[in-house]
Amino acid sequence: MRLNTSLGLPFVLLLCACASGQGGGEKGHALASGPDLPSLFFKSGQPARDAELMDALDDRLTDPDKVLGGVVQAAKANPEVRIEISGHADLEECKAVDCRDLSRRRAKAVHDWLRTHGVSESALAAPKGYGHDRAIAADSTDSGRTYNRRVEFSLIWTR
Repeated sequence: MRLNTSLGLPFVLLLCACASGQGGGEKGHALASGPDLPSLFFKSGQPARDAELMDALDDRLTDPDKVLGGVVQAAKANPEVRIEISGHADLEECKAVDCRDLSRRRAKAVHDWLRTHGVSESALAAPKGYGHDRAIAADSTDSGRTYNRRVEFSLIWTR
């Protein structure tokens, strides 16, 4: 099975996973552990209900347009891969709102944006919200909390 590799940087991790044999290209198996494409980061407490996705994103760590564009390209160019979208939150946010609900809203907002930009439903797994369960940084600093307010993309073989 050959993947479209003309997409550049978003596929670096995917190609490394394939080359190392992780995931084995077997149906239903993730290609690598952790996120496979760059993450999107959110402003604290965002998205509010019925808010625009782009207004909710924090562009200090990644360029949302490039990340989302790369995901759209990856989905369209590689029908053998399904994209799992997982939302996350920082601990401070969890004090004021339902953490899992907020992280699910993040994942759902990205899922819906991808759908409206041409990604088929079959290319996307159901959005998941993990709350603060999978923090990647300490919540004791502003920058740590910023890293925890994110959506990650994981690639899963479907064939």
